[in-house]
Amino acid sequence: MSSLDKIRAGIRNHQVVAWPGTSSKVKIRVLSRGELQEAVFAAENWFRTSEIPVTVQLVEEFEAEKTTQILFRALSSVEDDKPLCSDIDVFRSTVPRSEQSALAELYELLEEECSPNPDTMPEKQFDEFVQTLKKKPDEMIGSVRSIAFARRLLRSLVSPPIS
Repeated sequence: MSSLDKIRAGIRNHQVVAWPGTSSKVKIRVLSRGELQEAVFAAENWFRTSEIPVTVQLVEEFEAEKTTQILFRALSSVEDDKPLCSDIDVFRSTVPRSEQSALAELYELLEEECSPNPDTMPEKQFDEFVQTLKKKPDEMIGSVRSIAFARRLLRSLVSPPIS
């Protein structure tokens, strides 16, 4: 099923979730590849303009900033779909790490649901995908979004199972 087919079928790439520790609702959506790249480049730029070199010792801080950038772009108001903050600096200084961690976990779960990672997909789920692919190849091939997943599919379809 292609991305367009998924849109037409109403398959969502967003979810309404509770803000950590509250009953307030926000919308979280899976970012496009371009938006993810934009978030990574913004994190790199933040380090560069702050004159902080990304070193082995600071990798964790770089990843935290990347997460901040992703969440800033992925979260919006349920009512009007507008970003929660108009400025990344406000978002960065307002949302504590504990809440960012909880939101990042929700984002990762939604991303996995929308585009499963072949490396973490359970064998049974992968086998079901392969069987469906064999029955409906034209519909299923559009849902293969990563080269790693395509390689795993190719290996499973070409190589006989090892007994």
